[in-house]
Amino acid sequence: MIRPLLRMERPTDGIGRPPPHGFRIDRYERSSHHAAIPNLYAAAFGKDPWPDDWDVFDEFDPHGVMVAVEDATCSAVGFAISFKRSDFGYVSVVAVAPAYRRRGLASALVGSAAAYLRSLGLRLVRIDAWEDSPPAVLTYERLGFLIYDRRDEVDD
Repeated sequence: MIRPLLRMERPTDGIGRPPPHGFRIDRYERSSHHAAIPNLYAAAFGKDPWPDDWDVFDEFDPHGVMVAVEDATCSAVGFAISFKRSDFGYVSVVAVAPAYRRRGLASALVGSAAAYLRSLGLRLVRIDAWEDSPPAVLTYERLGFLIYDRRDEVDD
C-alpha cells in the first residue's frame, strides 16, 4: 500500500521530557530487551513481530535503543531505535504498547534518543511519520520537529 510519509527534523538539543511517574527509560540490554522488542513492535503497530535477528543491520547501535519500562512490573512497554546516519541522527522507530499510550512515553523515548545522538556530536535529528497517523505527527510536532519532505512510500 502506498502511503504519504512525512520526513521531519529538528536540532538534537532540548527534546522531550522525563518519563511519567512510574516509568523509566533504560538503555537497551540484549539479555533483558531483545525478545521483548519484536512483540512490542507487533502490539504497537498491529503487525507481525520482527524476526529474532531484528537488530542485525549495518547501522544498528545498541546504545541508541531506548526502552520504556514500567517500574511496578519491570516490563518493557515501549522503545525507540536511533542511530547515526552520516552527519545527522535518525530515530527509525518509536513504539509504545497501546495500553500505555498518551502518557508521554513516546516523548520521553524520543528525548532520550535525541540526547544520545547529541552525545555523539550530532546536532540534527530526523524522524519519519506516516501522514495518516495523527498521534505520531502531533507528538513529533509538539516536540518541535518540522516537516522537510513528504513522499509516497510503500508500507509493508
